Amino acid sequence: GQQPCAGTRMRRAVGQGGRGWALALSVLREEMQPSLAAFNAALHVCAEGHRWRPCLDLLAEMLNNNNNNNDSNKNNNNERLESRKGAPRPDQVSFNTAISSCGRAQHWAHSLDLLSRMRHAQLAPDVVSFNASASALVAGAQWQRALGLLPELSRLGLRPSAVSFGTMAAACEKGSSWEGALQLHLDQRRHRLDPSLILYNSTISAMGRAQEWQRSLAALSELREAGLCPSTVTFNASISACARGRYWQGSLGLLAEMLAKSRTAGKHLPAAGASPNAISFSTTMLACMREGSWELALGLLDDMSAVSVELDLTGYGRLLVEAEQRSHGGREAFLLQRLGAGRWAAAAEEAAALLLQLPWPPKPSSSRLGAVTARLWQACGGTGRAQYEGSVGQSGWEGDVSRAELQDAGQQRAAHAKELRLLQHVLRNATPGDAASVCEAAESFAEVLEPWGRWLKVAAGAKAEFLVAAAQGASKKGALLEIGGYCGYSAIRLAAALPGRRIVSLEVDPIHAVVARNLVALAGLTDRIDIWIGHSADLLPRLAERYGGSDDLLPFAFVFMDHKGSLFHEDLASLQQHGLLQGGSVVVADNVLSPGAPLYLWRVAAPSGCGDFRTEVVRLREFSNLKLCSNSNRSLL
Repeated sequence: GQQPCAGTRMRRAVGQGGRGWALALSVLREEMQPSLAAFNAALHVCAEGHRWRPCLDLLAEMLNNNNNNNDSNKNNNNERLESRKGAPRPDQVSFNTAISSCGRAQHWAHSLDLLSRMRHAQLAPDVVSFNASASALVAGAQWQRALGLLPELSRLGLRPSAVSFGTMAAACEKGSSWEGALQLHLDQRRHRLDPSLILYNSTISAMGRAQEWQRSLAALSELREAGLCPSTVTFNASISACARGRYWQGSLGLLAEMLAKSRTAGKHLPAAGASPNAISFSTTMLACMREGSWELALGLLDDMSAVSVELDLTGYGRLLVEAEQRSHGGREAFLLQRLGAGRWAAAAEEAAALLLQLPWPPKPSSSRLGAVTARLWQACGGTGRAQYEGSVGQSGWEGDVSRAELQDAGQQRAAHAKELRLLQHVLRNATPGDAASVCEAAESFAEVLEPWGRWLKVAAGAKAEFLVAAAQGASKKGALLEIGGYCGYSAIRLAAALPGRRIVSLEVDPIHAVVARNLVALAGLTDRIDIWIGHSADLLPRLAERYGGSDDLLPFAFVFMDHKGSLFHEDLASLQQHGLLQGGSVVVADNVLSPGAPLYLWRVAAPSGCGDFRTEVVRLREFSNLKLCSNSNRSLL
């Protein structure tokens, strides 16, 4: 049939939302003289699809054609449109859409540049322009710059909107500037705008971050006096403020109020928008635990069940951090067992047993699996008749993890299904007490994943060789630290290659840590590898207290960062601040160029950065994915 006209196809692209960006660009390519509406529609679709570069290219084409300067503002992006004569002059909508698109991608510098270009294009920025730029600055952690846009609004005679104040409030929250938030309340009243729940929520949160819990509770009371109804976000911000101020009674009281409202509303009616969620419970429980009220904290788990709230992995992780760091082994075991549900129950039970130093069946010299390991195997879904005292091999297990099981897990998209099957596979194929066997089994599992397009992200192959060589080149005194332990592969490789050395591994995901502890125990290395659950920002300051009594362990001789590159620079600063790095220590950071760790690289490699480091960038292939290349960074202190 006849192809739909350009207008119909563009409307179809807009109707597809962000998924229609390629169609929108195709329509523009085919039109010799598209209208302003067509360009703005394409800008909108690209922005919805998080395609900020095509947004800049479209705007550049509009500007270039109208400035008779088609050679400026070009880049090498493959999606760039070829310039045509007669492209329309951009309007405020064009610029505002491009500014918002850059903001969503956290490219705040581009957003500010576009705000400036509006004036050069003889277009007056409106409130939407400033709001979009402020949002970009907040997303880019430039909260002080964002607050600086508010006076400029007034200088231009523009009246800030409720969105303006909400964005500025978010900036105050990011910067813990509760004084700035209070000033926003005064400015809002001066502009005769109605009280805003968003502004109050950000104010309470900013006060909490500054440990001003009394002011937070006062703001909560003022919110109610203004006729506003606190939401779940409001309560959670207030609970967090009390927790930060070590006023656990306040957190508990606020949670009790939420529970009372939830129960009063009944099962089929909303609790005035303030039903407790996992954050409400985990923050309150953490506050109680830190002040020694463990029984109250753990009792809240039953209250959670009563209102059908499940504690998520982040919540369990926060509680496990507190239990571990305060050496409450029994309570940590309780949390691990509570975390274990269904097919994870035995894995969590095994991790708890290891924590409590109960007998571990496979000793380093043993070639047999014990009863606990066999129960773990069965609970993980292993097939075949488990011989509790049988040898590892053909008599005990039946082949490899079935592809049908793996495909089923992929279809279900079950959380941690891949890690569960890794545990199955290693138990089936590895020899207890043999670290090399455990690592080889984990590596062979990657081959099972490949046909299904899945990837086991472990630092094996060339990365493992580089990692071991770097660790062997470090000082012989001091422990080795891994930030981002995942399932324990790298820690086991390092421990096997460096006999007698202690490995300290941090892992934020409790399930990953459970898998790691089981694999470490299977390798017979529990006496040399410590797996700690929690976020590096929480754990690093506590390592000095835990290991500081031994000169053989601290400061660290070697550090391997294998988590989020956006956090590398913060962790490096924390290590230095707490005296955890010895002179001449080796820091290896994975994937510094892709996905990237720009702030870390600026810290250790830029000419204006810290001169304490010698930095070498090494290009290595990712294990079990030859089409992708990664980059590891070796920094010497």
